[in-house]
Amino acid sequence: MNLYKKRYSAAEWETILQSFPENVTLAQLPTGKEQSYRVEHRNSIVDAKCAACKAVLRDGDLQVTTDGPYRTIMRHWITRTFFFCPKLRCISAMPRNSFIQPYNPSTMSLQFDSNLSLEQKQLLGVS
Repeated sequence: MNLYKKRYSAAEWETILQSFPENVTLAQLPTGKEQSYRVEHRNSIVDAKCAACKAVLRDGDLQVTTDGPYRTIMRHWITRTFFFCPKLRCISAMPRNSFIQPYNPSTMSLQFDSNLSLEQKQLLGVS
């Protein structure tokens, strides 16, 4: 059957419609537990960038992390860790190509590392 035709008969159109599945999923998002945001010191010799402002996070810096779905350049969905600098405007932003829930102080709580001081917890302005 020629799909470049401009006009189809009723029988041809019915054949085309029947050849498609009823439900086509656009993306297979990874499923997982409820999303949470963790505040901790970075403990890696490999630098990371804030997913929102692109600031470099080095070993020993304060960081906020969350895991969530990310779309690769091959258009596949994977679960990855997103790194943020400790600023409320960064953790409440939606990173590019992701499908995470941005941090919302009224509906979510931050999980703080037990080694953080009160001053470090107050740095985010949400504790």
